[in-house]
Amino acid sequence: MSEDNTIWVEVRTNDSCMWRLKGKTYEGEPSLEDMQAVVGGSIEYLPSSYLASDIKAMVVNEEGVLNKLDPNQLASQQLSFGAGDTFIVGNALLKVNKDFVEKEYWFKEE
Repeated sequence: MSEDNTIWVEVRTNDSCMWRLKGKTYEGEPSLEDMQAVVGGSIEYLPSSYLASDIKAMVVNEEGVLNKLDPNQLASQQLSFGAGDTFIVGNALLKVNKDFVEKEYWFKEE
């Protein structure tokens, strides 16, 4: 896939599925100010080795654990099995291919 097919999506702590995200979507690279607004403070990029194969990048609050932010179940599910005990807290910003959040199987009834 080309880089042009990527978008940044906000995954909030109260989001429960990738096709019903409640936050903003950015077609281009969000500004530092946008990233800070999404995560609520200083940003940190997670190492790519922590991310599932469909996730190109993930930005989180650098001090989320210290600030006792709420767990982010959906963002945590986007980590690879090699991420160890890593769990995402607070809102996150994920860079993904557009088709990842538009996959047909997301829309099938459970």
